[in-house]
Amino acid sequence: MALTGGARVRRRLRLGRKPIGLVSMALVSLGAIPWLPLPAYPVLLALVACCLLKARPPAPIVVAGDDSFASAVAAAAGDRRRVATIASTMDDRDRLVSLVANLSRTEELFIDTRLFERVQPLATGSVLPRGGIRLLAPDEIGPQAFRPALPLLARSLKRALDVSVAAAGLVLLAPVMLGAAVAIRLDSTGPVLFRQARLGADGRSFNIYKLRTMLTGTDDAAHRAYVASLIQGRAERQDSLFKLIDDPRITRVGRHLRRSSVDELPQLWNVLRGQMSLVGPRPALPHEVDLYDAGTWQRMRVKPGLTGLWQVSGRSQLSFQEMVALDIRYWRDWSPGLEAVILLRTPRTVLCGAGTA
Repeated sequence: MALTGGARVRRRLRLGRKPIGLVSMALVSLGAIPWLPLPAYPVLLALVACCLLKARPPAPIVVAGDDSFASAVAAAAGDRRRVATIASTMDDRDRLVSLVANLSRTEELFIDTRLFERVQPLATGSVLPRGGIRLLAPDEIGPQAFRPALPLLARSLKRALDVSVAAAGLVLLAPVMLGAAVAIRLDSTGPVLFRQARLGADGRSFNIYKLRTMLTGTDDAAHRAYVASLIQGRAERQDSLFKLIDDPRITRVGRHLRRSSVDELPQLWNVLRGQMSLVGPRPALPHEVDLYDAGTWQRMRVKPGLTGLWQVSGRSQLSFQEMVALDIRYWRDWSPGLEAVILLRTPRTVLCGAGTA
């Protein structure tokens, strides 16, 4: 069958949009209940999140692959998922990019891994995926292919923790961010906050917020070249780190903010909005994702995080391949204990400055 655009898909499905941030709003509103004992809040928050997540309808599927792949996905989905459209084999990258660009936030694109290798890059320029992108090998097609990377209870617990900690952190750490903002304005010209497009869970695009640590209007060609060599396994260590050392774009204040990770505190807002989590892989840049193969894409199965297994295991002391392995291990081996260990190890990692320039 011919490729169908996102607008036509939505007309066929006739699906309404659900309010954005429903889970976040419900969880935050629970904080106004004064009569509950403190230990009951995490349990109640998790239960509410569980109910809300379960109530959400499953995302409709858009399939990109040959006829046999598409038919197998549709058969495996059965009545559990709506298959919105089926695309025949597409060696024409522009047509697939058009499909990606027109995905709604309620649609999920399943791409045959064999096709993905032929059409990369997909996130070039301003064309960023709006819906989730899942890579699926023909031998992985089955009911399990449609399940999220983390089970419902894990997602509920993580969301409850994310909302409570992010809300408290934004309030308690406001003086720290204010002091850093003053230092940034005194040190160099330009805005205090830095906003940048990143790709999160399953390639969904969002804007990340950080305190500005670089001079404005500088060229990032050297950084892009080093990142490309890092992903391709050709990068050499600089002062024992897989990272650019003495980057001329970084300001004097910015160097201190990066060393202490204070520049990342505004990302608590991304956590509160549900675009990130406290724990997860490092959020990827579109030009980085353009260089991913099908195996590397698996690190993006869960929301990116402020901290993660890579961050507490050495950060830039590790190679890119080691980082990918840790990111995949995180969601495959997820447990409340692993989440707690990462969170408890994070303050020490930040204070020691391990893996930073």
